[in-house]
Amino acid sequence: MKKTSYLIIAISFVFLVLLSFYDFNQQERLKYETFLIEKFEEANITGPDGEYGEIKQDRPDLAFFQNYIMTLDPKTGTVPSDRLKKAFLRMEELERQKSAFTDEINFVWDELKADMGGRTRTIVSDPSSEGGKKVWAGSVTGGLWYNEDVTSVLSPWLPVNDFMDNLSISSIAFDPNNVDVMYAGTGESQTATKMYRESSGLGNGVMKSEDGGKTWNWTNGNFAYISDIVLRDENGLSVIYAAAVSGDYKGENHVSRPSDGLYRSEDGGLSWQQVLPLIPGGKDPYAPSDIEMGPNGKLYVGTQRNLENNGAAVILCSDDG
Repeated sequence: MKKTSYLIIAISFVFLVLLSFYDFNQQERLKYETFLIEKFEEANITGPDGEYGEIKQDRPDLAFFQNYIMTLDPKTGTVPSDRLKKAFLRMEELERQKSAFTDEINFVWDELKADMGGRTRTIVSDPSSEGGKKVWAGSVTGGLWYNEDVTSVLSPWLPVNDFMDNLSISSIAFDPNNVDVMYAGTGESQTATKMYRESSGLGNGVMKSEDGGKTWNWTNGNFAYISDIVLRDENGLSVIYAAAVSGDYKGENHVSRPSDGLYRSEDGGLSWQQVLPLIPGGKDPYAPSDIEMGPNGKLYVGTQRNLENNGAAVILCSDDG
């Protein structure tokens, strides 16, 4: 009986200790939560307005605040910079242990093939190649690529130039009257709308090659984003149609000049004429997202939101461009 009483007392004591420890942890948690709320209020961080909120310019102060919150000691509410040396010495020790372990095991690495790519916004068969086996592809941030024989798994994808003026390739089109002439539009407009997020790659207009893609030069036109390009044979004349839009990049609006719209060029990009109508009730042309050409040469243009969130979901067509 006496042993049973001692056991009950011991269990009760342990329970009370655990309960007090749990209560202490709960109090510490609530205290830390209150501390974080106060710090967020001091930093003047507001929640999103609606579902997405307004995209603002870069805030290095908020990046610093985030780093502060992630590295502070919850018990002291401060960043323990005095422990940096201790942490540095510990990391050095771990590195030495890792080096010793690696030297002892003598790892041998074999290279493995990885057929992985990022977003490809445009892909087109080269009309100058036999059977159209040569294929060109444009990456949103990785530049212009080609494959000499896309029907062979052994044929690699090769970059044209890793140091091109702009590596955000959104569209590719060939001259129907000269297969050595090709055009590439730059900038990923699909991610540059306020309804999505800031753009992955800002454009710089339309590039042109006259030697089958070996060398490239800029055409005229101050276009922030080119969402699509089509070339049409008009009575033996190769006419370019380029869809130019504006968008957000790194928290700032980048506007195609003189405006959004479908730009038409009869002289290989030396001069451009905007040919789309204005958005009803406004002063700006539609922002075209896509250009398609029917079998009879008729042009179709789909539209997207402009920077004012106007003019989306409209289909326009033209027989004469």
